[in-house]
Amino acid sequence: MRIPSFDPEIISSVMKRKWMVAASIILTMLLIPLVLFLMKKPEAETATVRRGSISQELSLSGEIDADEKATLSFQTGGLVAFVGFKKGDFVNQFQAIAALDQRSAKKTLEKTLTDYLLQRSEFDQVKEENLNRTPEQAINNEMKRILERNQWNLDLAVNSVELQDLVIQLSTISTPISGILTEANTPHAGVNVGPFAPQYTIINPKTIYFKVAADQTEVVSTPVGASGTIVLDSYPDKTISGKVSDVSFTPRVGETGTVYDVKVLLNIDNSNFKYLLGMTGDITFTTFSKSNLLSLPVRFVKTDARGRYVFEDPGKKKKKYIETGLESDELIEVRGIAEGAIVYD
Repeated sequence: MRIPSFDPEIISSVMKRKWMVAASIILTMLLIPLVLFLMKKPEAETATVRRGSISQELSLSGEIDADEKATLSFQTGGLVAFVGFKKGDFVNQFQAIAALDQRSAKKTLEKTLTDYLLQRSEFDQVKEENLNRTPEQAINNEMKRILERNQWNLDLAVNSVELQDLVIQLSTISTPISGILTEANTPHAGVNVGPFAPQYTIINPKTIYFKVAADQTEVVSTPVGASGTIVLDSYPDKTISGKVSDVSFTPRVGETGTVYDVKVLLNIDNSNFKYLLGMTGDITFTTFSKSNLLSLPVRFVKTDARGRYVFEDPGKKKKKYIETGLESDELIEVRGIAEGAIVYD
């Protein structure tokens, strides 16, 4: 019996068609579940009406400032002869920070003291010559004028001594507060300085507070005595309690809006200088709180021309109109719906 022969090209073509059919079947089987999954509508999110409390909060930005700050300068110019501290040192109240060269001032004081002694001697002599009388006891106008001039000249000599002594006193600047020397524009002696130029700055780290800027709609919610929670950008994981101690009566000058300064005292110990001037952060005040009320997440409550409503069915076809009340960032008070009711988004 003769075995028929087949063309290799025909066999190859048939095999290719079989592989294509098989690949199409496999691809179809893989795509069908994917298409069905994509066509499936996502399940609506739900929320349950729960009883609890809602708080309204006000968050304001601010920075650390200090009550006790002093900028020191010389009232006269001259050569700096003494600098007792360097930047970063802690100084105590009334300690001398720096002083000008006092040699010239002391010599001038010696001269004025000598002038005073001469004038005092002349004063006593004139008084003796006029029988130790006062101008009020003068027997004639000429004696009165002599005695008055005598007293005036003595007063001038005394004033000259006092003024020169004051010059020496003012050549030394002392700190009126305890604190850290944060600025030292003249850190070394031997430098000439002018009068009234800021030279040294002292800040008391124990008097820091949180300074907040509140506009006219916010300041009414931050009265004196209001408590808040502060989070500084430098210490995001730490909360600090604070209490409003002062609200400025007048707004800031130069602001585009009406902005008031609110001073918040911090309940912290800054003896280790952990909290520094200029550190920024936010303070949160609880402006209103209400408990034992029904609430829902804010996003589940919708609004239309008729009012506020929620969906009672997954298909979002059945609306239930409700009343709302207090609202926070996340929750809203609802009335007209039962506790435990489920609503859909």
